[in-house]
Amino acid sequence: MRPQLIIIVLVATCAISSDFAGDITYEYQDYKHIEYRDINDIEDKSLLAYFYSETCLYCKEIKQAILKFASTREYIYLVTVKDREVLCRYNKGSEEDIYCISGTPTLMKIENNTPILTIAGAQKVLAYILENS
Repeated sequence: MRPQLIIIVLVATCAISSDFAGDITYEYQDYKHIEYRDINDIEDKSLLAYFYSETCLYCKEIKQAILKFASTREYIYLVTVKDREVLCRYNKGSEEDIYCISGTPTLMKIENNTPILTIAGAQKVLAYILENS
């Protein structure tokens, strides 16, 4: 099963990379950003929050794919992880900790202010994008 996943990810990466051979370059600053503490203030009942860091090599690898995906959706918000403030502290019961992550890149699906799906890692985020494009 593991070799099949690797092959699927490689094919997906090639497909996405070839899709960006054109002239369009997507930049983070062109998209809606929020602070992770402000996720509950968003009026959308269902949204995606993409947690990334400018220094994350994996985030850089999938940057064009995630931003192209974001360009076709109104309900995706980018959350810049500037330091370790968003990373899980395993402080159970804290309202802020419901949006904590283990690292970047992470894509979180949120419905009615409750995370229902957390996808961590570049390969898994790319797979989600392909399945939902």
